Amino acid sequence: MKISKIISVLIIMFSSFSLLSEETDFSAGIRLEAGKDGNYGATIRYRFADPSHLEGLILFNRNGFEFSALYEYQIHPEFFPENLFLFFGGGAHIGLWGEDDPTVFGPDGIVGILYSVKDLPMNFSLDWHPVYNIVSEKEQRMWGNKLGISVRYCF
Repeated sequence: MKISKIISVLIIMFSSFSLLSEETDFSAGIRLEAGKDGNYGATIRYRFADPSHLEGLILFNRNGFEFSALYEYQIHPEFFPENLFLFFGGGAHIGLWGEDDPTVFGPDGIVGILYSVKDLPMNFSLDWHPVYNIVSEKEQRMWGNKLGISVRYCF
């Protein structure tokens, strides 16, 4: 139910903008993650200076939510196609996961690839997003199995 509301709002919002080039400083969209209970949510990415980006993630599941703030370094290796990029970085997260684990906090890592669509104002990314909970009531603190897909509209 929540995902359909998010998708509906994004479609309405995207249809009200004209097409822009893929080289923009700000993008926002939806994210799905496999692993650690299958999180879903929103992503916002901002380029403040080449090659540096900031990304914010708000992720939900049936138990609660988590917010991550990440600094990412994006490069274009010579052997990659024109619109394909590699990014990596790190940051921190804080989350509230209900009775199972009321409050979590810790460092995040991220490494992935980003494809920027040439003639549409969109980009897609596939990444690995491991997290470690310094503050947690569970014995398992490392979540290294988080694979994510993001679809973003570029403003």
